[in-house]
Amino acid sequence: MSSPWQVLGIAPGSSLAEVKKAYARLLRQHRPDQDPAGFRRLRDAYELAVRLVESGMAWPVQHEEEEEEE
Repeated sequence: MSSPWQVLGIAPGSSLAEVKKAYARLLRQHRPDQDPAGFRRLRDAYELAVRLVESGMAWPVQHEEEEEEE
């Protein structure tokens, strides 16, 4: 699963304003009528990023070693 930060193309710990700006920028590329799957993935990432920013929670970070073992 991609992190919301990767989908939005922003750094973890970005502000709510940065999340909204990235979402608006990407929304032009992933319109619901032209790219339903891409739009759904973008919307889900946006909603999760907003919840994380508003709650002050961080997205779990996996180290490269852990990713290679899976």
